[in-house]
Amino acid sequence: MKLDISGLEYGKNYTVVVKDLHVDGETLENLTATFTTPAVTDLWNLEVTPAKSTIEADGHDNTTVTFSLVDKVTGQVDTNANDIVLDLNTTYGQLAQKRATIQNGKATVVLRSEFYAQGMTAKIDAQIIEASGDYKDLIGQVVGVGTVKFEASGSTEVDSVNLTAANSNEADRVTLTFDKPVSLAQFIETDAQGRLTDVLKDNVAVTQGATEKEVVGFLPGPNNKTVIAVLKRDEFLTDNSDVQVVSTVENSLGKETVSDVAFKFVDARTPNVTSVTPEGQNKLVVKFSEPVDKATYLIDGKYKETTHFTVAPGQFYFDHEAKQFVDERHLATLTLGNGYNEDPDRLGYFKPGKHALQVSKIYDFAANSDENNIGTTQNLDFTVAENNDVAKASVIVDSPEQFRVSFDKAATLADPSGSIALEVYDAENDVWKLANGTEGTKNVPFKVVTIPGKVNQYKVALKQDWTEIYDTTETKDNYYNDKYRLVVKKDKVTTEVNGKKNTEDINLSLNYVGSALNTPDITSPEIADITPVNNADVEGQFVVTMDEPIKLYGSEQDETLAQGQEELPRTTVEFIGKDKDGKTRTFIGKVGELVDNGIDNKFLVNWVERDGATPQTVVNDGGSENWTVVVKSISDDVGNTAATTSKTFTIKKEVTEASNFAVKKSGATYLVAGTEGAENDTITITFTDSVALTGTGSATDPANYTLNGKALPVSTAIELVDSEDGIDDNTIQITVGPNTLLPSNVITLGKNLESKDGKVLEGEYSFTFDVTPAENPDTTAPDALVADNATMSDTGFIATDLEADATVNVYAEGTDPETDEPVATATVASNGEVTITGLTAETAYDVYVVDAAGNYSAKTTVTTEATPDTTAPGALVADNATMSDTGFTATDLEADATVNVYAEGTDPETDEPVATATVASNGEVTITGLTAETEYDVYVVDAAGNSSTKTTVTTTA
Repeated sequence: MKLDISGLEYGKNYTVVVKDLHVDGETLENLTATFTTPAVTDLWNLEVTPAKSTIEADGHDNTTVTFSLVDKVTGQVDTNANDIVLDLNTTYGQLAQKRATIQNGKATVVLRSEFYAQGMTAKIDAQIIEASGDYKDLIGQVVGVGTVKFEASGSTEVDSVNLTAANSNEADRVTLTFDKPVSLAQFIETDAQGRLTDVLKDNVAVTQGATEKEVVGFLPGPNNKTVIAVLKRDEFLTDNSDVQVVSTVENSLGKETVSDVAFKFVDARTPNVTSVTPEGQNKLVVKFSEPVDKATYLIDGKYKETTHFTVAPGQFYFDHEAKQFVDERHLATLTLGNGYNEDPDRLGYFKPGKHALQVSKIYDFAANSDENNIGTTQNLDFTVAENNDVAKASVIVDSPEQFRVSFDKAATLADPSGSIALEVYDAENDVWKLANGTEGTKNVPFKVVTIPGKVNQYKVALKQDWTEIYDTTETKDNYYNDKYRLVVKKDKVTTEVNGKKNTEDINLSLNYVGSALNTPDITSPEIADITPVNNADVEGQFVVTMDEPIKLYGSEQDETLAQGQEELPRTTVEFIGKDKDGKTRTFIGKVGELVDNGIDNKFLVNWVERDGATPQTVVNDGGSENWTVVVKSISDDVGNTAATTSKTFTIKKEVTEASNFAVKKSGATYLVAGTEGAENDTITITFTDSVALTGTGSATDPANYTLNGKALPVSTAIELVDSEDGIDDNTIQITVGPNTLLPSNVITLGKNLESKDGKVLEGEYSFTFDVTPAENPDTTAPDALVADNATMSDTGFIATDLEADATVNVYAEGTDPETDEPVATATVASNGEVTITGLTAETAYDVYVVDAAGNYSAKTTVTTEATPDTTAPGALVADNATMSDTGFTATDLEADATVNVYAEGTDPETDEPVATATVASNGEVTITGLTAETEYDVYVVDAAGNSSTKTTVTTTA
């Protein structure tokens, strides 16, 4: 019986009483049982884990400390634990927070050291002081303790990693011994997941004489203080000679420790064969006692290298799947060729049974310089087992026009095209016939090709489209009206391990359940995936994988055009993403060749640079990493064409050695600066990369900084800097209260600071900076414009005696300069003069003068002039003039105009009139004082100065 009880308290004794229990019809006496509930300390543990066990006791060095609530039953962090408040204390140094809140089972705080000449160990303790729900009983009960050693500043006794010895008895490698445990990751670069890559840190130099040997990889050593540096195959050590080794390894403080040792390389051992293992019936794997460079081999006393078999020495290489270096230099693989004729019916294969291998002239790498290291001749027996397995075949219909024949083990077709036949079923006569155009069958041309990299697969591809084969336009028939099969002919399949051949035809139905040959193919191809290609010659190259075989215009495929299809569509590609401002950017790409993977569903594409930009530069500049590849006009191999198909993918921001996350420098100066302000003091820090804004490594978390040895003030605000080009996510501004900064200051950054893409802060983390004093603000308003100093026109004005470099803003009369836009603006010249244009005639405007500090003058209201009269008056009409010997009287002229009379032929612009008079209000004017029988030029000039055309008149006798 199981009894579920809830609501009990932790760490208390309880008694369970069972009453009136009936068994076999009898009532038993009361049954009792006593038990004790576990204490909370039996169920949970608060672990205190510093990221570094030792930091420098200089008052600046720091490390993160993680507090984890662990379920003792499972041993795992209790990720359901939330909103649990810890009280934190340390005996030495300074915690960034006195309290921390556990979320998802963890809380993290920065611990900073303090200066101690002799060093010290800080004890950190944490106690739960606030919790609710299932965790409320942990208050005051569950505590955690951890320690961090503050190592005396400048000491390397504990934290340095020194190379203490180097030795070797194999000329292609050196075993390095250090005074502290080391890992391969200290010598090999790791990826974002912390796994090893094939890139070395180049921090070990092995030199013999004046020649430095190239290190190509590292292996674990015999214990945790050793690693093995493996040299390039043809750059082995010379026996009985001195060797120098220099290592540069980062210690626990993140500082490099350079150390060097020398040793005499002496290899007195000779190599020998330890085993010979057959692989199938045509290969031997020879294993040696150490890495070997070469040897001479003889099989069964007569079969020799080159003539009868080939030898592949074992290699040292990086396994990209396992993420580690693999050493096989102690192996050699012998593969029989057709010259090995022990069994005439199976050239290149052993007969089953016992054989002998003689290995002589065994050279380890030291033997190249010391003949005493050449191994003695060895004879080893080996047994080749009987193996009569024959490869079995299967088929996959990738599309109606493409099939893949696969074997369950490595196998070859001697003549692929002559080894496979295509047959069609004659239902009327219940027989299979060759689909070659005879016996009333369709002629279906096809080819059989090997698939690169596959020793057990072949591709069968049609050389003509089914619609052409069936003349579908006329017959309305197609492949799905018949049944087909492939026939792998007898004796055409050779199983690689034993040379056995198929003893009968192998029939492979192409109309199995789900086959693409069973129904019409009416689906256009779609993008299944896009993956980058590491091609140094082509930037931004990718492999696009479609969900079915395709045909590409201009490729080397057989085009197999459908009936009525004149040519394949010209496929295009685009890359679409957004820049840092959110603007969509489109880059036209190039479509390359098909990738020969046996299915014809992969092809190359690459983007094309535009105005110096590429999708990668857009991402590197802060743009989105989420992009879309768009492929247009692409056909499958039966002619279905997708107008557009797309796939989203990621372009990661490039990370180079030069982009390590650190505080940025300008020359020799770190970009850390302080400014004194009237309301607040500020500190700006510029980093080499975009900063993290979340997590314990956030650059906007005040807990990650100390100022002059103390935590930042409680009112501190940290934000990204808003620059002219937008938000600068490489630069932060720390705003503290007024009078906080001293003339000289020290700010210390947490070593846990991270970049946006997860790189941890490197290099210096404590900086001294001076403060730029606050400038006294200019609060004096400039003088207002004086109306008498403004020369008005109908479109604006020219004003003088203004403050140089000030701005003159002109507003519609009565509008608010705080909220409304000016209708005209101009900058005052150095001589105090400004010209305003673009105004409306006979209109009042409010004018303000604004100085460089933004101070506004008082308002001045001005009014523009009327628009000037530019219309010439009507000229005097000779018929309207009554002439006399001394002048004339004229009518129908513009009232108040002036009539000027000039001697004939003179210039009214330069010469004076001989007579002038004003036109009366009735349009009449009288001119006197002229000479009889004389010609005169007459002009009418209005009040605006506009002159009429000339009229010539003559006085009478």
